[in-house]
Amino acid sequence: MSPIFVYKCIRCEHKFEKIRAVKMREKFAECPKCQFPSKFIPNQDFSFDMRANKGKKMRRKLNAKQGIG
Repeated sequence: MSPIFVYKCIRCEHKFEKIRAVKMREKFAECPKCQFPSKFIPNQDFSFDMRANKGKKMRRKLNAKQGIG
């Protein structure tokens, strides 16, 4: 599960989100529009990518329906 951080391009000022490890958030990210370095924007709300846990949740629901575990 990795957080989603917001970045802003130094050149074109395009804002975009990137899923990264917390320890990588301060490193420059490449702008998807112009491939120029982009800075992390602190103090933004961020969310977590929960797709990694989707399989576990589905298995729990299936097991509950079947009376397992």
